[in-house]
Amino acid sequence: MREHSKLFEEVFASDIAGAKRECVCGRVIFNPDGGWDWDEGELEDLFVQAKRDPDMFIAVDYSVQTFDFGTGEIVIGCPCGRALVIEEFSIVESARIARYIRRYHEARIGRSREVLTTLDIRNGR
Repeated sequence: MREHSKLFEEVFASDIAGAKRECVCGRVIFNPDGGWDWDEGELEDLFVQAKRDPDMFIAVDYSVQTFDFGTGEIVIGCPCGRALVIEEFSIVESARIARYIRRYHEARIGRSREVLTTLDIRNGR
């Protein structure tokens, strides 16, 4: 399975990690050995579900971290590969993304200037 790059992870990973996260694909990734506080029966239930459906409930030996691109959390290490898709899209479309960001900020600066000019006129300047 191909995975996203370490650079992509370093730049875009959320700053929070934990015992369990659900990926946008529906898989639940959990770390049973991290010394976490589980609700009564929660960890046991995860193991039962992992035995029943090992593709959808996956135990790992590290703190579970995510990417959040505003469409829900993508769990780092999830076999769905959605992070790789977003990384590859970002690379292929990098020129368009850069152009969009530049034009977006130019428009914001233009709007800020309009507001400041309006305020100056109202204040008699």
